[in-house]
Amino acid sequence: MDAQDLDRWVGSIGETMTETSELLGLGTCTPREALDGLPSGLAGAHMSITGSTGAIHLGVLAPLAAHQQIAKRMLAMEIEDEDLPVGDLADAVGEIANIIAGGVKSALSEWDDDLRLGLPVFIEGNIERSAGVAARTLRFDIDGAQVSVVVLVQTNAQDKIRFGRSDAA
Repeated sequence: MDAQDLDRWVGSIGETMTETSELLGLGTCTPREALDGLPSGLAGAHMSITGSTGAIHLGVLAPLAAHQQIAKRMLAMEIEDEDLPVGDLADAVGEIANIIAGGVKSALSEWDDDLRLGLPVFIEGNIERSAGVAARTLRFDIDGAQVSVVVLVQTNAQDKIRFGRSDAA
């Protein structure tokens, strides 16, 4: 994959985020900025999308408090309600990531009709990438909750994407 392919993946996310936010009753989703690289110190759900054109990893990341806010909206709870247990929060954020990935898959089906979604995994920690992995972060505001959607594309088959916890957050 190359930079043009990364742009294609990233281009499908903005509209998908807005649609997902409306569909799930999360609030008004406003795109803020697109940056090269990765954020740090955020938690979120990560999943792969693979196809005949290659594979990406998509992550929906935010501070835990923002995830709580969004998950409560999705579950028709009041923001002031008691926080969700971590397992329920991970399930809710994973479902949001799955819906976004499904929207991306649908948007890109004419480009690659063999796209398949992996299972979402909730990770609390930083993402590290080697030189052969391109990354783009799209930042959104969902009614005051700051959410980042990251796209990682492996441009060199020998390089890997590593997930892990870092004390330097």
